[in-house]
Amino acid sequence: MIARGWWRTNALSLSILLVLVPASAWSITWNARNNQNSIYLDRITPNLVEPGETTELAGATWGPIRSAVIHDTTGMTVPSGTKVVGIAIPVDIDPSDPVRCDRPLLIEQDSGRQWNEMSYELGLEVRSTDAIDCLFDSLEDYEIIVPFIVPEDSVGPYWVDVVPYSDSLAGADAADGGTGTDGRFVRFSIDPR
Repeated sequence: MIARGWWRTNALSLSILLVLVPASAWSITWNARNNQNSIYLDRITPNLVEPGETTELAGATWGPIRSAVIHDTTGMTVPSGTKVVGIAIPVDIDPSDPVRCDRPLLIEQDSGRQWNEMSYELGLEVRSTDAIDCLFDSLEDYEIIVPFIVPEDSVGPYWVDVVPYSDSLAGADAADGGTGTDGRFVRFSIDPR
């Protein structure tokens, strides 16, 4: 009798929990995923950079990019059926307006398939002085060096997208806590072998 009375007494609260718990889980997951990919959703206008060329955006000069398929994967944890594509992007900065960016994104031009940087997954040690995204506190030029794990059947050419954001892009928006991106981004064309 006591158990049955408790269920009846708390039926409304339990019903609300049945709705709120899954809704909360969905909301947290969606928010985390949206925040992780939000900078890439801001990609509107590419500054297309051909091999061997550079471009200027957000107070920095980007490129020329270098890329290669890494054949010697000794010491790396490479899943079977995949290969590793490595890229290096020189970034020449203006110390008075440091540029920020997230990690580059690799996109297969024919299919649109996308891959994120995979240093940790490959078992590579990433030190705080390594640039896998923009070094916001750097006062000197640097290179973003990152690997990607792609399926063996993936073939170039690829795009490498970097979305920079800085106070110079945001204008007054940056003072109000904006991201400092205006939809422009750097898009390199690569065909690593």
